[in-house]
Amino acid sequence: MTSTHSTDPFGALQAISQELAFLSPQSVASIGVVVSALAVLKQSPPIQSQADVLALVQQEHAWAQQVEDGIVPVSEADLERLKASYFCIEEALAKPIAPALRASPSSQPAATDVSLGDEPSLYIRATDDIELLNEFCNEGRELLEQIEQGLLVLEEEPQHKEMLNQVFRAFHTFKGGAGLLELTPVKLLAHELESLLSAARNGHLQINPRVIDLILGGADVMRSFVDLIGQRLAGVNPDEPVQIPINALIARVSACLNGEDEPVVSEPSPAPALTAPAPATAPSPTATKPSSTAPAPAPTPSKPPSTAAAQAENLISFVKLDTRKLDQLVDLVGELVIAQSLVVQNPQVQSLSSLGLAAQLRQLARITTDLQQTAMSLRMVPIRGIFQKMSRLVRDLSVSQNKQVRLQLLGEDTEIDRNMIEELADPLMHMIRNGVDHGIEPPQVRLDNGKPAEGTIKLEASHRDGGIAITISDDGRGMDPNRIKNKAIEKQLISANDLLSTAEIFDLIFQPGFSTAESITEVSGRGVGMDVVRGHIANLRGRVEVQSTLGEGSQFTIRLPLTLAIIDGMLLSVGEERFILPTLSIRESFRPQPGMISKVQGRGEVVTVRGKLIPLVRLHEQLEIASHISEPVDGIVVVVQSRSQMRGILVDGLIGKSEVVIKPLGETFKHAFGMTGCAILGDGRVALILDPDALGTLQRTVHRNAASGAVAFH
Repeated sequence: MTSTHSTDPFGALQAISQELAFLSPQSVASIGVVVSALAVLKQSPPIQSQADVLALVQQEHAWAQQVEDGIVPVSEADLERLKASYFCIEEALAKPIAPALRASPSSQPAATDVSLGDEPSLYIRATDDIELLNEFCNEGRELLEQIEQGLLVLEEEPQHKEMLNQVFRAFHTFKGGAGLLELTPVKLLAHELESLLSAARNGHLQINPRVIDLILGGADVMRSFVDLIGQRLAGVNPDEPVQIPINALIARVSACLNGEDEPVVSEPSPAPALTAPAPATAPSPTATKPSSTAPAPAPTPSKPPSTAAAQAENLISFVKLDTRKLDQLVDLVGELVIAQSLVVQNPQVQSLSSLGLAAQLRQLARITTDLQQTAMSLRMVPIRGIFQKMSRLVRDLSVSQNKQVRLQLLGEDTEIDRNMIEELADPLMHMIRNGVDHGIEPPQVRLDNGKPAEGTIKLEASHRDGGIAITISDDGRGMDPNRIKNKAIEKQLISANDLLSTAEIFDLIFQPGFSTAESITEVSGRGVGMDVVRGHIANLRGRVEVQSTLGEGSQFTIRLPLTLAIIDGMLLSVGEERFILPTLSIRESFRPQPGMISKVQGRGEVVTVRGKLIPLVRLHEQLEIASHISEPVDGIVVVVQSRSQMRGILVDGLIGKSEVVIKPLGETFKHAFGMTGCAILGDGRVALILDPDALGTLQRTVHRNAASGAVAFH
């Protein structure tokens, strides 16, 4: 191990950090590593240039040698002092040093030369510790998100010392993980960026837009490194090197630290790849998971827990597990719920008159329900992470478009199924982009219209109507229905004679290729975006509602179910078949009276609901199945929200509300248009889950045949 830091003070510091996790009064076998590392630090120019720090290193080196020789014992107080000294030495190494010293081979590895020569790179080998690398990627992404959010706060409040300390500690943890795995390019870049923060902490550098841009850019580069490492671990181009240009960024950081102007840099050239060797030993979880004991930057000074009990408390607070195991657990609990329902509703069981058995079955039902709710809660995560990512997006867009935009986040603690989080990223990004580009006006235009120069975009999440509602609103220019309609006519999406409500006009913005932008920019104008939003939200069994007032702003509301594993639905009957409609889409139901149903030329059947005509869909005709009713007045009309309009669905009857476990239709019926899945009922029958957005649009195509086939098959 001493060879890895024979001339590198940073490697020596990393060695001390690792050994601190193992040292105890009862176990000092690894003190020799500390002695060797301190000897390297004594000869380091950055340490020798600081007399007080050099004296501290010499003192600790003399003490460690006495411990190694068995002259003095080790106490808890000694270890606490050594840890405090470690942080002082680390602080000293992070301080900006003269350019000549920074390029000196004796102070850093040659790969950190800030001249734009060869770019360092590395290979991920089959012999590397894949598990540790994967752990680093997962925790690195979390740390980079924390860094990004902290920097956005510092941009608004440069004097926020505690936030500066938190960002510094997050960078330090990231650098420590990279150093442990000997990911040299990542470690070097992290150290350079850490130097900027250290200078700011010491009052040698003022936090300004240039510093913020540098560190945000560095965080993006490190995220690219992490993503590439993750790809190599996943088998994507495993023989290719992991290489991201960093020399130009390091040169810019050096110039900033030395008070120089932004340097003019040349394009980097490829370099022979460095190899990331596997750790020589298998470190313990405490040593290999730098952020496991502190998953988020804490508001307290960055010091390790003072006692083993405190470490144990932190370790048992969080358990990391394979998400596939969690999904398997949820699936098995779903099967258990189905099996319990089949047992309880079995005719032979129901025919038994045992009071004891009835009580035991009720107890079984309660336990099963509690187990299901607990299992589902394991998949629920706060929406905070994806919301905070939008802060960086708004910041960058407002700078690039010379607009003043403030993002207001509300309801960040609202929990949602973790499987929805990734699907939500793209829709939210598109809608935030549209809000900044189309919605918020330039500052002077806002002032001329009597508005404050700074526009506001509000992103809010809340539990509503048994599901999740995510609202994106702005106080910008709003949408002009006439302009949208004229553009739709121009693109031949509708005809000039079509009579559309305001809600239906706003619904046109979700058509593929639709855009009212006069010119194409990097942000919008190509007609790609809102149709993607609707597609993603539909995949999550949700819908998008639009409201807008010209001159005042717009509001988009995304309504989603709480989870993708279970659906809260209304059980319907059509003939001998059973169907389920998501209750999130149902507005009301009623038995139609004579005269309420009529035909409108060119629009088919409609039903009158409180003086308003809405389209009517006869479900048995759509699916070509038999019905027990001959007249609509004998059935039930269920009014659902389908896209941006109401629609009535005529069924034979309502059986009741039910919470069921969703099952996929499988490969055979995956194209069954109008169906999103199926569920096994308590009596063992299969009920198909209907898609309200697709009902009424079924055509005589292979998709409709597949839907009919699914009904006939089950």
